[in-house]
Amino acid sequence: LGIRGSMWRLLLDLDASISARLAICATARSPLQKLGRWFFKSVEYSGHGLFWLLFPCFLYYNTSSQAGKSVILELLIGIVIDLIIQAILKVIVRRHRPVYNTNDMRWTVRAVDSFSFPSGHATRFGFLVAFVRFYFPGLLERAVMSTWTLLIVCSRLALGRHFVSDVICGLFIGYIDFLLVHEYAGYVLRSFL
Repeated sequence: LGIRGSMWRLLLDLDASISARLAICATARSPLQKLGRWFFKSVEYSGHGLFWLLFPCFLYYNTSSQAGKSVILELLIGIVIDLIIQAILKVIVRRHRPVYNTNDMRWTVRAVDSFSFPSGHATRFGFLVAFVRFYFPGLLERAVMSTWTLLIVCSRLALGRHFVSDVICGLFIGYIDFLLVHEYAGYVLRSFL
């Protein structure tokens, strides 16, 4: 294996160990199984890709301002690109979910969502927190988005859906997604609208 292979294995083992300790609602024997699982599953649904595809469409339809429509289209493009990026990465990396994950997720694409890396909820919220920070710089908006993102991250770990590295890398990938979408999609939208 060599020194690099040994270090990589050590990091993966540490990731798995920490993740298992944080999975406080993953199984029937988990300490917070009943109330905690219900709470974190509710948070999980609020970060689902289907909701975040439909929400910008609803906003776009109900917005009359051209500037507002431009921002909403950037949000929609970002969500679509997020879904594509995380699906491609999951299929390429093919990291299995933790063994203690209860496979009870709804509205999923089995070919993609059976894999763990990166966390799609984390990529989405990495994008969304950057989006909100840029377009809605108020303290309240930032606080709400940051709190929601923290709850999403906690839900992924507490439910045992992901390893810590899946979530951390997912947040980073989502942030990069925002930078790319804002730079290029924003330019294209401003040119055509």
